[in-house]
Amino acid sequence: MFEYTGDGCLVPKDITSVRFNEGLIKIGEEAFFNCKSLTSITLPPSLTEIGHDAFRGCRNLREIVFNDGLRKIGHHAFRDCRSLVSITLPSTLVEIGDYAFYVGEYYAFSGCTNLREITLNDGLKKIGNSAFKHNSSLESIKLPSTVVEIGINAFSGCYNLREFTFNYGLKKIGEGAFYNCELLESITIPSTVTEIGKSAFWNCSNLREVIFNEGLQKIGHQAFSNCTSLENITLPSTVVEIGMAAFADCRNLREVKLNNGLQKIGDYAFHNCDALERFLFTTISYRLVNIIQTSRWEELEDKLNEVRGVVHWESEELFVSTLTHHNWDDIRRDLGRITRLVSHYELKEATTTFELALWKSKLDQADAINTTNRSAYRIEVPGPVKDTILQYL
Repeated sequence: MFEYTGDGCLVPKDITSVRFNEGLIKIGEEAFFNCKSLTSITLPPSLTEIGHDAFRGCRNLREIVFNDGLRKIGHHAFRDCRSLVSITLPSTLVEIGDYAFYVGEYYAFSGCTNLREITLNDGLKKIGNSAFKHNSSLESIKLPSTVVEIGINAFSGCYNLREFTFNYGLKKIGEGAFYNCELLESITIPSTVTEIGKSAFWNCSNLREVIFNEGLQKIGHQAFSNCTSLENITLPSTVVEIGMAAFADCRNLREVKLNNGLQKIGDYAFHNCDALERFLFTTISYRLVNIIQTSRWEELEDKLNEVRGVVHWESEELFVSTLTHHNWDDIRRDLGRITRLVSHYELKEATTTFELALWKSKLDQADAINTTNRSAYRIEVPGPVKDTILQYL
């Protein structure tokens, strides 16, 4: 039995168990570095921090009992602890350092190749860069609602990760966060996420479903490149930019639904998407159908055909065919023309309804229902009021 006091002393390499003194606050850097004989540890509740590389290379460490009180796990702290099977992190933990559980050369739990089960508790705020990189036995993770950031390459190379549950509150998915998670099948991005980092889901080849929510603004370069099982995607109206090659090589992608808020599609964003047939513009299509079916402006459909360009209107859908490649500026030009046309008719419909309501109200007030000069009671909506109505359409 080795007694550890936290004074930075060199630890014998042949120890199998350690007694930690109550009152210990921190385990120093490299304190148990490469202690290959160490098999289990129980950390005292007084402990608040585990230093960088503290248990790195402890290849026979099978069991760690964490207690509430721990706040930070340092970089590479449990890197290459290849015998770890299961861990439960305490609710007091707010940060998992870079490469904490990494399997390989640099990372916190990275390289823990047998780690199958990780329980994360509310309180955790950040998962560091490459924290669980190359944990090839990991199958499922549920993210606590308190986590706001998933670091660069945090779960990269977790080849058997099948299920990952994101929670409301997450703001950032880092670059390469789920790179090469080949068995991941379905994800729902919460509305609090504003940006998906570069190559975040690159080569998630079994990813069949991605649900985006309003709030997302940017999809990074190659974010979903080579996700060969994706068949359709619907982007929320808040997305303003799709990065370069964001969906490149998604060879089974058949349909993409876009919204009017989109300002930029990067080069090669849908390169080698051989099955892709069309881009649909769902919001403006809905507005068009609503006007044509419920109002007196049947001529709108004829006027749509006068907008000659790359955007087409057919079977109550506004779309761009991907059989030919078009410049995004040309698509935006056509959409702008159509949107202005739709807004004009929506304004006419709204102001007509408003004027009729005012007319009826005036007649009721005058008790003039049976008057022969009913037209005298009509009120025309002033131009500035019409403009205000238009802002709320």
